[in-house]
Amino acid sequence: MNPLAVLLLLGIAGAVFFARSRRGAALALLAGMLFLPQSISISISGVNFFGMRLIEVVAAVRIVSRGELSFLKPTLIDKALAFFFAYSTIVFVIRSNEGFAYQIGLALDGLLCFGAFRIFIPTIDDMRWLLRAFIWLLVPFTGLVLIESITQQNPFAALGGIMYGADWMRNGRLRCQGSFQHCSLLGTLGASFLSLYLGLVIGNIDRKTGIVGIILCIIIVWASNSGAPLSCVATVAFCWMIWPVRQHIRLIRRALFVLAVLVMFVMKAPIYYFPAKVSSITGGDGWHRSYLMEVSVRDLHKWWLAGMPLSETAEWFPYTNFGTGFADITNQFVSVGLSSGLPAMLLFMLLLIVAFVEVRKILKFAGTVHKREESGTQYITWGLGSVLIMHISNWLGIIYFDQTYVIWYLHLAMVGSLSWQARVYPQSLETNENYLVAGT
Repeated sequence: MNPLAVLLLLGIAGAVFFARSRRGAALALLAGMLFLPQSISISISGVNFFGMRLIEVVAAVRIVSRGELSFLKPTLIDKALAFFFAYSTIVFVIRSNEGFAYQIGLALDGLLCFGAFRIFIPTIDDMRWLLRAFIWLLVPFTGLVLIESITQQNPFAALGGIMYGADWMRNGRLRCQGSFQHCSLLGTLGASFLSLYLGLVIGNIDRKTGIVGIILCIIIVWASNSGAPLSCVATVAFCWMIWPVRQHIRLIRRALFVLAVLVMFVMKAPIYYFPAKVSSITGGDGWHRSYLMEVSVRDLHKWWLAGMPLSETAEWFPYTNFGTGFADITNQFVSVGLSSGLPAMLLFMLLLIVAFVEVRKILKFAGTVHKREESGTQYITWGLGSVLIMHISNWLGIIYFDQTYVIWYLHLAMVGSLSWQARVYPQSLETNENYLVAGT
C-alpha cells in the first residue's frame, strides 16, 4: 500500500467507527466499496486483509463497543445465510487441505458485511436516506470513471495494483473498470442501483434524487462497455415493466415457464446454451458460460457430495485462467457446488427463495397497512426484488470476486430489515413514528 492508499483507508475506517449515526456508518461502508480497490491489502500471518475486509472489521468493533448488536433482530434470511455459510465452510475445511483462509475469509466477509448493514439500516426511512446520500459518493466516482474512459488511464491506479486484462478494449472503446477488478463488475454496480433509483422516480418518492441516480448508473454501465451489465439493465427494465400488472404475477410466472419450455424445444442446443445466444446480441463470452454449465453437469458425480479440487477442472476447457491455471469458473452456483457440493448449492438457492418469499410478504404487508394499492415501501421493495433477479441472472456468467459482494449483501440486508419491520412494526413502513429511530 502506498501512502495515498493508507490515508484513504484510514479515513474511511475512521468514518465507519466515529460516524454519529448508524446511517452514516453504512454510507462509509459503501464509500469503502467504491473507493478501495482490492489491491489495497495487508498480509497478517498469511491471511490477506483487503481494504474492504479491514473496514468490515472496524464496523464489527464499532458495533460491539457501542452495544449496537442489540439492534439486530434475526429473521429467516439471517438464519438461512448463517446456515449456508456454516455448512459450506465446514464441508470445505473437511474436504480440502488447501485454501482454508480464503474460504473462511469469504464467509467472514459475508457475515460481517451483511450483519453490519442489517444493524446500520433497519428501516425503510434509513434506506431512503441511504439512497439519497449515496448520490454524493456516486457523483465523484462516476466522474473518475468518465476520466478513465476519456483518457484511457485509470485514476484508481494511483492507489496501486490496478491493471487491465487482455480484453480491455472493445469496438475501439475502453472497457472501464474503475476500482473494481473487471469491467463487468463495475457495470454490475450501475445496473443494480439503477433498479432502486427507478423505484424512487416511478413511485414519486424522490424524483430528483432518482433521476440523478439513474443518469449516474447508466453512465457507469456505458463506461463498462460490457455485455453482462447490459443484460442486467434489461432484466431490471423487464421487472419494472411488470409492475403495472403485478396483480397477475402468478400468471406471468407460468407464462415465463411455458416460454422457457418452448425455448428448450426450439433451440437445437440445451437450455444452458441460452447465455451464448444472448451474448451474440449484447456481446461477451456467452459460449464459455454455457459450456461451463455443460461440463459441470457432466462431471456432477465428481463434486455433488462435497465439491472437488479446482485443479481437476484444468481440462474442462482448451484454455485455462491465466491466474490460476484451472478452468475460469464464471458461474456463482457452479462455484458454490465445486467448493462444498450440491447440498451447499441447494442451501444457497434456498436462501434466494427465502428472500423472494420475504419480498412478497413485505409487499403484502405494505399494501394491507396503508389500505391502498401502492405505497413508497412497495416501490422500494419491488426494486429490491428486481435486484435479486438481476443478481441471479448475473451469477450465471460471473462471480463477485472483488468488493462487488458488498452490493449483494447490502441488497439482501435491506430485504431482511424490511421483513422484520413489516412483521413487528408494520405501521412504521412509511414512517418511524412510535418506532426506534435507527439513524440516532
